Amino acid sequence: MQFGKYELGERIAKGGMAEVFAARHFGAEGFVKSVAIKRILPHYCEDPEFVRLFINEATLAAELRHANIVQIHDFDHVEGSYYIAMELVQGRDLRRVLRAADEAGRRLPVEVGVHVVAECLKGLAAAHELCDEADAPLGIVHRDVSPHNMLLSYAGEVKLTDFGIAKAATRSHDTESDVIRGKLPYMSPEQVQGLELDQRSDLFSLGITLWEVATGERLYGQSGSDGLVMEVAEARVSDPAERNASVSPGLREVILRLLEREPDRRYSTAREALATLRERGGAVDRSLELASFMEDLFPQEAAAARRSSTTLTEEVGELAAVWERAQAGASPPSVRAEPSRSRRWPTVALALAVVMAAAGVATLVVELMARDSRLPGVQAGTHPAAALRRTPAAPRARIAPGRVTHAGASLDVTSVPPGAEILVDGVDTQRRTPSRLGVRPGHHRVRVRWGPGLAAEQTRDLVAGVTTRMRFQRPEQPPGRRRAATAPERRRAVAPPERRRAVAAPERRRAAAPPHGPTVASGTARSMSSAGRPAGRSSRVRFTCKPWALVTFGGRSLGQTPRSRTLAPGRYRVTFRNPALGLTRQRTFRVLGDGRDLRVGCRF
Repeated sequence: MQFGKYELGERIAKGGMAEVFAARHFGAEGFVKSVAIKRILPHYCEDPEFVRLFINEATLAAELRHANIVQIHDFDHVEGSYYIAMELVQGRDLRRVLRAADEAGRRLPVEVGVHVVAECLKGLAAAHELCDEADAPLGIVHRDVSPHNMLLSYAGEVKLTDFGIAKAATRSHDTESDVIRGKLPYMSPEQVQGLELDQRSDLFSLGITLWEVATGERLYGQSGSDGLVMEVAEARVSDPAERNASVSPGLREVILRLLEREPDRRYSTAREALATLRERGGAVDRSLELASFMEDLFPQEAAAARRSSTTLTEEVGELAAVWERAQAGASPPSVRAEPSRSRRWPTVALALAVVMAAAGVATLVVELMARDSRLPGVQAGTHPAAALRRTPAAPRARIAPGRVTHAGASLDVTSVPPGAEILVDGVDTQRRTPSRLGVRPGHHRVRVRWGPGLAAEQTRDLVAGVTTRMRFQRPEQPPGRRRAATAPERRRAVAPPERRRAVAAPERRRAAAPPHGPTVASGTARSMSSAGRPAGRSSRVRFTCKPWALVTFGGRSLGQTPRSRTLAPGRYRVTFRNPALGLTRQRTFRVLGDGRDLRVGCRF
């Protein structure tokens, strides 16, 4: 299936709000690059909060360049659907690996598990130590370090992924302060209590994974939601050596220090934890053992991944033979007329250039490329060094950097629906919502435009070094212009008279209702037409709580805040409960039928 400039293949994973596909990007002269495409599910594309988190993931992860972090290649949107093109890791996440091993009656060797955690510490150290242009630490906290986000390749690589809810201290506006995000069984005590987080929270979460791969068990078991919350908040950690006698004293010491309830008693940095794990916990490179374990668990998948590497190795051998003939003064062999092989020739040559550059022999590959007239920009007979000098490296694209210099201000512009053009002081910025712009401090007029006559405008005074958020709602119809009726509107226009009268019923009932009318049972709407249909337009209601709460609505548990529901016009009651604090709050609210988003929250 074509998706913009990418061809989507098999769907790798699907979550509650996004899905990931294996994909390919085709370039000139048969160039093909395999990537993973992560895109927002259609019904979340108009949720500005989730779109903002998605942009935050692309913006932050694009700055992280490390062998143990999944790399970001591209960020864009196709027909209003935002996506991230990222490095395709041929393998499985640690959660699936542990589950497959359990089903096969096997266990991940402790020393291999320690290696996985050590590799993740390398990635965390790179993220935690990232600085801005002024060499000031960004203070990045991943906030969702768990086996779900640790990818293990069939070749034995380990990579951290999913920085969607990561938070940088200098970008505190990127995530709501009253929202607890992450996976409960892998949260730190301060995270589940809604306290301020720093990088030591990530170390605690990684310590849970280390405890589990060392013991082969879950740290918090399978208790219910209330009991689990209390276990996490109190950091009830048992001695790993009691669960597995093969855990060495040094490894036990590292695990228990990572899992200290008080952050001040943990390791202060990922670099310090990694050094101790190597010295005391027996962490050494186990990439080959990990690759062998993955191949045993997933033989077919590993073989498929290995076949592409074998093809590349064979063609590298052909290139070496060409080089030997050229050195001997013989003419290079003609390229066979096999379509698939001839299209792969430039790709293999370029890939070989990258691999061999580190060994100082990239000129060999350029010479071979120069002999193939199909490669644009490199003529036959051109010296390799000259070809390299004539082809400057393309500048690295930056994705909505969001950094503010000492003399500038930042403007965060979102809209419902997204995809509107952004104009500042009448000048088209060539950007679409949601976007973050760097502007001069002072008074500015910001206008967003969805189409002819469909626009909204605000004015603000922007301060240097401060990010200002502006949110726009598309108007119902252009001022002074009649909008063409959509299909649902045309159907409403020909509705029978009794249906048209029912649409206006809520307004009449509200006008005649006493100021303190009876409260309807939780989750039951009052405003209904005579035909039993909701009168007016439904609204999206978002439930939030600080620090956090479990939400009960309509007699059903919705889970931990934040949660959203689309509700018909009416009056409702919702219950917020925080088991860790032993507190409960109830809120009654009304959906008016105007279609506007509504936020219902509480504070403990």
